[in-house]
Amino acid sequence: LENLELASCPRISDLGLLAMLSKLGEHLKVLKVFSCQITGKKLVEITTKNPPILEVLDITYCSKVCDDGLNIILEKFGSNLKKLQLRRTSVTGEGFQDLSADLVLLEDLDLLGCPVTDTGLVTILNKMGKNLKNLGLGGTEVSGENLDDVSLESSVIEKLSLRDCKNLTDKGLWLILNKFGGEVKDLDVDGTSCASMGSMSKCEHSPQGGPGLNIMSMLGLE
Repeated sequence: LENLELASCPRISDLGLLAMLSKLGEHLKVLKVFSCQITGKKLVEITTKNPPILEVLDITYCSKVCDDGLNIILEKFGSNLKKLQLRRTSVTGEGFQDLSADLVLLEDLDLLGCPVTDTGLVTILNKMGKNLKNLGLGGTEVSGENLDDVSLESSVIEKLSLRDCKNLTDKGLWLILNKFGGEVKDLDVDGTSCASMGSMSKCEHSPQGGPGLNIMSMLGLE
């Protein structure tokens, strides 16, 4: 079995998931667990010699998963991850300071609706951002104004969603683009205070997006 999807199974807990993962072994590549009661914390108890090494993990709407539980999941199963969907979880990113998993293969990260602030985003980028191509931050608490500690020497992010980020400012948007947006071609700021031609034209910070970045598509005007 390479692909396991558990959708809207509210009675599945860490122990149930632990039992399944222990049985399925190393061949499992895609795990999708939606709207379940898992926290991730009990998965530290997995004892199988050949645990799954996942390429895709989607725990959308698993609202009990926070930073410490996700740390355990990533350290146990995440070294080959290419796609990580964390929509509507309780992940902030601020607890990833001591994350030991090396996520160098991660290309797609979606944090839609998570309580991620600038502080958490800095840690996320420093720990997971080296090869990210698609970063979803829609509906997070990011403002973009406090990213000085991002240590990425370069970024390959091509698609960036900041849709419905109510704290995002014009200055913050330009700082984001200048800090790690050099290759961005697809930028979504719909539902933010930046999504107007007037606010963009008055901003004193110059964008440094990728050569294919279309200002009109940024503003949702195409």
